[in-house]
Amino acid sequence: MSWEWEEFTQKANYRAEMIRVSLNGRGHFFLNQKAVETLGTPEAVILLYERANRLIGIKPSSSEVEHSYEIKHQSSSQNSVVRAKSFCNYYAIRLGDTLVFNDIQVQDGMIVLDLGNVTEVVRRARLMEFPHQANGRERPAQPIKFSNLLRMRAPDEE
Repeated sequence: MSWEWEEFTQKANYRAEMIRVSLNGRGHFFLNQKAVETLGTPEAVILLYERANRLIGIKPSSSEVEHSYEIKHQSSSQNSVVRAKSFCNYYAIRLGDTLVFNDIQVQDGMIVLDLGNVTEVVRRARLMEFPHQANGRERPAQPIKFSNLLRMRAPDEE
């Protein structure tokens, strides 16, 4: 058997020097190392919300502040986690698929996240191989996003 290998010469479109923040369906903010360094590597943060423009502010804080959220450093990666489900619930921030914030701003030492400028990350079902297939892999149907399910109507409602 002869293989024809191709060398992949493109770099990843994500760079470590960029601030990256995401929010998953459990209300956990994930901050990369650059984001934590931008905040001054604090032990905790204070979360702020600007209703009119749907902006989230992440400001460094001491863990002694009663309403601060502790930054937990993940041992398995360079990311850090801020568990903020109560914040998301209070401000009715929709929790579903993971949201990656685009065009993150820094103002006066605070990270500013725009809920109107996000990329929704939908997990895809893995490709499955079945023993009876001789010609390769079969792609399963794409999962339906929860937000689409909310808009769907039953056949008797149409």
